[in-house]
Amino acid sequence: MRYAKKLFVYHSTVSNIGPTKAYEVYSNMKGSEKNVQGTVIDFRNRKRDLNVFINAIDSQILVNKMEERKKYVPGFSFEYKLEKSQLHSIFLADEVAKCNYKEFSDVISFDATYRTNRYNLKFVPFTGIDNHRRCVTVVVAMIRDETAESYKWLFNCFMKTFGKEPNMIVTDQDKSMAIAIKEVFKTAKHRLCMWHIMRKVPSKIQEANPNIEDKQEKDFKKRFDKIVWNMYIEPTIFEEKWEKLMDDFSLKNDSCFESAMLKQRSKQQSLDVQTIKKNPKLLTLLRIEKHASKVYTNTVFLIIQQEIVAALYKCSLDKMDKEEYTEIFVVKEKLEKRKECSNEGKKNEGSNEEKKDEGSSMEDKREGSNEEKEYFKYKNDNIDEIPEKYIMRRWRRDIIPPELRSRRNRYGNENIDVQNSINEITSVVDDCVELIGQDETMLQVLLEKVKMVKKEVKAQVPKQFKKKDVVIQEMVGVSKPNSLDIQNLPVGRYKGCGKDKRLISGKEKGILESKKRKITCSNCGSHEHNCRGCDKDKR
Repeated sequence: MRYAKKLFVYHSTVSNIGPTKAYEVYSNMKGSEKNVQGTVIDFRNRKRDLNVFINAIDSQILVNKMEERKKYVPGFSFEYKLEKSQLHSIFLADEVAKCNYKEFSDVISFDATYRTNRYNLKFVPFTGIDNHRRCVTVVVAMIRDETAESYKWLFNCFMKTFGKEPNMIVTDQDKSMAIAIKEVFKTAKHRLCMWHIMRKVPSKIQEANPNIEDKQEKDFKKRFDKIVWNMYIEPTIFEEKWEKLMDDFSLKNDSCFESAMLKQRSKQQSLDVQTIKKNPKLLTLLRIEKHASKVYTNTVFLIIQQEIVAALYKCSLDKMDKEEYTEIFVVKEKLEKRKECSNEGKKNEGSNEEKKDEGSSMEDKREGSNEEKEYFKYKNDNIDEIPEKYIMRRWRRDIIPPELRSRRNRYGNENIDVQNSINEITSVVDDCVELIGQDETMLQVLLEKVKMVKKEVKAQVPKQFKKKDVVIQEMVGVSKPNSLDIQNLPVGRYKGCGKDKRLISGKEKGILESKKRKITCSNCGSHEHNCRGCDKDKR
């Protein structure tokens, strides 16, 4: 088998494409199976050789490759933990991740995701939101178990790498995480993920006994959604409604209520390119809209643009008064489903600085009527640019250098120049074939020239026979270790493997439990016991 086919099998394996499918793809690329000069058995044998090479030294190769990457990739961080000479945990972050964390460290989501891997390791990503309002991974890690000690090690690596805590960290209700966060992070606020809470709601309310007669009030989900998904609700009102909901459904003592890298970066790079090269369509003649299009990313600008348009067409000046050095004006907004509301704003006549309305900071909200009134004030005062102090840095278009995401030397290959030359040679040949197209004469001329180059190379370079392991080492990019200091973990069963039924989630458990026949006390109507265990006097 030629080297090109061996390399194709290797890259197919890395991309989780089996040898049979890889053979079909390669045959289609070559036109037919006759042009492959090999069989599907050859592809399978090559995949087997790769597995044999890696199998016994899997963990050692991984650590060696990451350590080598640290030598050649600036800003790359890698930590690992051993337990009885076996790989227990790994932690890694590169310069792109560090740049992302520097700009988007206000809220970080953290969760351990189960995957069906050979060693039953838990994949642990740290995720934030970038200036395109997309998920961005700042750390990837793998741990063997979900104990407080494992999470403490992980968080200590996090602090060693980044040097500062996030403003807020969002997790599920794992108690081990909560313990580790409390010990390692001193200033970060810990909050629970609403998605995980909502997944557990059905299982938590299955035995709830509503102490209400109104049928509409018995709809727990409807009342729950009105409270938790209302961004305008005041804290005191939230507490009152929440307390009543817990009382009505007898849930007051329930602790539940008290408490994917490269593809991602490719998408981010694409959004960066669109922001730089594509100018969004302006909907007004206001200069402040044009200024916003040059400041924010396209994704965020579309939100800002809606607020500016609403300020132009929905807001009007109701009245204006003056008190000494203060100018007071009332802005009225036309709302479709709610009554007209007004908002007061103030401006000091002695200076050019505007005072923000209470609760209407650009940093606090991106949506809502308050921002529309802010833009109305800018228009009314002939302000052509958004004041710099109101522009939140994390939403700017220029905070992440575009060339940072486009760098390709992230894998620690000391022969990166050689790899670049190989890629360029194949690209030049492909470009020549594309330019010639279907011209048979020109194709023959090109073929003869390539054959002449091949003949010259053979004359200058003596033919060498490379052993199978040497070829695999060149493709993998790591030499076979002389000593084995890190042992592989025992191969575990996949999650749900060997069971008659798949594992079901908490939501599904709640639904199944809700369909079961419930016991009902004939004396008091409770679902917690029957009449025999009732403390109420029988009549």
